[in-house]
Amino acid sequence: MWHNQLPGWVGAISSRDDLLSAMRNHIAKEAGHFAGKTAYWDVVNEAFQDGSGARRDSVFQRVIGDGYIEEAFRAARTADPAAELCYNDYNIDGQNAKSNAVYAMVKDFRARGVPIDCVGLQAHLTLGGVPSDMQANMQRFADLGVDVHITELDIRMSTPADGSKLATQANDYRKVVSACLAVSRCTVITVWGITDKYSWIPDVFPGEGAALLFDGDYGKKPAYDAALEALGGTDPGDPGDPGTVTCAYTRAAQWDTGFNGQVTIKAGAGAVSSWTAVLTMGSGQQISGLWNGTPTTSGNVVTVKPVSWNGNLAPGASASFGFTVSAPGGNQAAPSVTCGSP
Repeated sequence: MWHNQLPGWVGAISSRDDLLSAMRNHIAKEAGHFAGKTAYWDVVNEAFQDGSGARRDSVFQRVIGDGYIEEAFRAARTADPAAELCYNDYNIDGQNAKSNAVYAMVKDFRARGVPIDCVGLQAHLTLGGVPSDMQANMQRFADLGVDVHITELDIRMSTPADGSKLATQANDYRKVVSACLAVSRCTVITVWGITDKYSWIPDVFPGEGAALLFDGDYGKKPAYDAALEALGGTDPGDPGDPGTVTCAYTRAAQWDTGFNGQVTIKAGAGAVSSWTAVLTMGSGQQISGLWNGTPTTSGNVVTVKPVSWNGNLAPGASASFGFTVSAPGGNQAAPSVTCGSP
């Protein structure tokens, strides 16, 4: 049940009994159709207002009243007895008036036997904006006896991305994953999309984006590595991990206002059909020429894909590309280089 994207006829219902009947029928038909095939349902979505934590002025709230959320959860339990039933909302990631209101509702439901099994924190966050009390907030919900899900995680920034922003974003993802892992009843983390290319954010927040773990070319970002490390996973660049690659940077030449560099990509124990290298350039640096690779530039971040003859690598085989860096200010620092096998 959501206030948004409703058919026009639903908003026109003025009878409490009629709207309750329509709501119960919708839940019975949808959750009943998929009963036994779904692990958990978002039963009610975004029912509280930002700031005050008051109930949102939706048609369900106006016509049915406060009881509509409880009625929806009871109907969902009847329709699909085995699935976990969740309440989901945004800006309840930390402790504030809105999350306090949700907390009070969940506490009341648990005390009265209303069937609710989990709370979803959407976690649509901004760069550097992970709430310092996110773990404590999740823990207090868990202490009520419900699971906690991070349901729509993305961390947006003003675009274009650069090395500093990507590093901050990586640390933010690490914080969120670590907070979840520290709460035993935090059982789900869902990232709200795969690649920045198709994220919802630029359409809703013009000038912002780059919020996901993969860039617009499906290259793994520093946030990918940070999230994986927080989960205790293996570095995808481990040469012993089949289908992965490692990369190494070397300097081929240097002069007062620039230098030449080379990146060598090496396949691990398994063959790869392609690779991606991401170079984060230093202040004042710009790549003026690149060979044996196909570059895409966004700010000071250069993503390099293979050309036609050096993308397929047998186990243990390597390929390389070279580039010239123009540095009029004299910054000779080596670029940061990461790589992966998409």
